[in-house]
Amino acid sequence: MKNIIAQIITRFSTSNITVNLDSGGSVSGRPLSITNNTIFNLSTSSGTISERISICRIAFITLTGNDTYAKFTYLGAPSPLPTGCEAECEAGVRTTLQSFVGTGNTVTVRAGGSSTGSHIVSNTAYGIAIIGKNTAVSTCLVETIN
Repeated sequence: MKNIIAQIITRFSTSNITVNLDSGGSVSGRPLSITNNTIFNLSTSSGTISERISICRIAFITLTGNDTYAKFTYLGAPSPLPTGCEAECEAGVRTTLQSFVGTGNTVTVRAGGSSTGSHIVSNTAYGIAIIGKNTAVSTCLVETIN
């Protein structure tokens, strides 16, 4: 997710985005910076920090307007791959979502108690799935796929 956030900051620093949290809440603002390698800062249009978000708590990020995740770069899987229950769950979700890429079928993903709405799956990478053209979902926080 941090890789995606860094690209959002670079490309869309003057756009408003919506960040859905694993608690079911959401915040919005302009992407400003990452501090302490773990905190995503959103700002007002004047540049004042309005939200400080733990990257670990981000369920999905939705871009607004005509902004999309086209031409973003995605990280490969780490080596060695993590093991354990969380790693198995992430791999299962990512594999399931990847099975929809290129089919034209739509899915609704629920993560952090919120829904992405019904869209195609555009891309998947380790830890992330792009739903539609403007929503990046953490595959570690997906609850349901319909």
